[in-house]
Amino acid sequence: MKNAISLLMLLVVAGVVVPFVLPLKNGEPLLKFSDLTMPKGPKLPDIGLPSLPSSDSGSSNVTFYRWTDVNGETHIQNTPPPTGIQYETTTVNSNTNMIQSVSPQPSRPKASAPQAAAVNVGSSSPFTTTDPKQLMENINQLQGTMDTRTKTLDAQINKY
Repeated sequence: MKNAISLLMLLVVAGVVVPFVLPLKNGEPLLKFSDLTMPKGPKLPDIGLPSLPSSDSGSSNVTFYRWTDVNGETHIQNTPPPTGIQYETTTVNSNTNMIQSVSPQPSRPKASAPQAAAVNVGSSSPFTTTDPKQLMENINQLQGTMDTRTKTLDAQINKY
């Protein structure tokens, strides 16, 4: 099995290397490393999003026009609609941050030494100790009680 995997790996490496090394009739190899380039992706369509002015332009206010055409489609553009169509305008300062900032939480003072906390699993919990050894003994005792109850229930179910 190990030999088969080694042979398979050798064939893959040879399949990759041979086109760059083995010369054709004209003496040139089938592929050159300079032929390896990243393909150019498809040109994305222009979907007509309004362009904001750059920060070096004189005005930082941008006016958007919102209007509805005869087909009921709503358009939001930075150019006014054709004449005769009612529209709403909104002016936005492009230098303003639109996302509200989050105020930092005040730092908490660090405790000098870790303190053991009491385990509180509910008002009827048998685990009220801070001693880990005592807690493990309580857990093992509870597990034994649950195992005994499970055996009793299984015996009653198997009677019928």
